[in-house]
Amino acid sequence: MNVQEMVLRRTIPVVINSYNQLTYLKNLIQKFIENKFTNIYVVDQCSTFPPLCSFLSTINQNCPQVFPIYSDKNNGPRWFIENSVYHMFAAECFIYSDPDIIFDRLADDFVFRFLQLSHKYRVAKVGSALSLHNLNNSVLNVDGKLYSAYEWESQFWRAKAEEDVYNAPVDTTLHLFNKQYYSPVAFFKAIRVGGQGYEVQHTPWLINDPMPLAERNYYTSASRENGWSHLS
Repeated sequence: MNVQEMVLRRTIPVVINSYNQLTYLKNLIQKFIENKFTNIYVVDQCSTFPPLCSFLSTINQNCPQVFPIYSDKNNGPRWFIENSVYHMFAAECFIYSDPDIIFDRLADDFVFRFLQLSHKYRVAKVGSALSLHNLNNSVLNVDGKLYSAYEWESQFWRAKAEEDVYNAPVDTTLHLFNKQYYSPVAFFKAIRVGGQGYEVQHTPWLINDPMPLAERNYYTSASRENGWSHLS
């Protein structure tokens, strides 16, 4: 990893949206720390899962790289961007992600490459493609039509812009967000990057999804009550 990438990872804000998903959140925070990111913020949308609330209450003491930000209500996963809350950061760019993705070792030029692609294509969002490997039998209901996880996600690997780069929408999964190119009327406009060190996995679709059943049941019940719903 060169000095430029090291500086980017030490300085760029990383924002993780949080709502009642402790296992995913802990795993993702750990992966960002392992990959040398040191400016991590957890925007918690009024979670009620007691173990998660306890975890957040001491997170900064245990992990000084991580700072919790609390919302007084569940505003949904797009709130931080749609309502321009990101202006709390002076930085032009930040990393944004839901907690339910996982990766191992990011490429040595991960942030720098995403930043360069943002300028090249003049697009606000440069996201990690979601892997099509090791998927379970999850079924997605999109506008009344059912899709397997593979059927749904494979469509975003078709419109190739260049090698391992695809024209594909990004909602709130892992991406670099560049304020310079953002337009609220084009919230989903983005490109996705595949290949080793750039693509990530969507944890709920994995055969070995680590979330315990009790936590999943709590999250599903709370999400249904609060209208927490979006596509990856």
